[in-house]
Amino acid sequence: MLYCYLMDVINPGHKFKNRFNDLLNQYPNVNVRSMGFPDDWRGEPLWESILQH
Repeated sequence: MLYCYLMDVINPGHKFKNRFNDLLNQYPNVNVRSMGFPDDWRGEPLWESILQH
């Protein structure tokens, strides 16, 4: 998540979060916990803005 925060600061118009979310939706069997994401990662303010579309 630090990467996303830094991307927001460096390049506010980036599309990384959208592309990452689309990728996870395309492969729903991926275990995001093994990548270090908490169970409720989609509810984090960092992600909420793009997931509400």
